Amino acid sequence: MSLDTVAWSQGFTLVDATEDTGNTLKGRVEFANGALCIYLDGYGDCCSAPGHGTPILLELREASPTLAVWSDIKQEDPTHIIDLNGAKEHESGN
Repeated sequence: MSLDTVAWSQGFTLVDATEDTGNTLKGRVEFANGALCIYLDGYGDCCSAPGHGTPILLELREASPTLAVWSDIKQEDPTHIIDLNGAKEHESGN
């Protein structure tokens, strides 16, 4: 999903958490059109030009924070949609 209006953008580098291999992956986070978009170098979605697709999108849907993931670049629709309402702090019972 490619979004048009970018309010801010921040680059980052992920470091392999499983081993001390030196493996890294660069990406950026953008806030655009009311959604948080996570871009990873070399990854995208089926409908965007290379370097412009976001495989991870956090947005508000029907008053619920929702994470959409495109784990298969050949699919137009998200492969996973995760409603985060169950992660509300008051749900923990603490």
